[in-house]
Amino acid sequence: MERYPLYKGKPLYISGESYGGIYIPYLAWQLAHNSDIKVSGFMVGNGVTNWKYDTTPATIQTAYHHAMYSD
Repeated sequence: MERYPLYKGKPLYISGESYGGIYIPYLAWQLAHNSDIKVSGFMVGNGVTNWKYDTTPATIQTAYHHAMYSD
């Protein structure tokens, strides 16, 4: 906010997608609890929330569709 004082005092929304599901909620929490910056909200689209659950099942299908192995 020091670098862009024009935005000071205006609502701050943080957004991200995919791997943003890991770091956007954490960033919002850190700002809300450890700074004077007020976060109005955050959003995550198609977010990863658990790396093993969200990505491991797709590994084989992704490798197949990138021709890393054949039928």
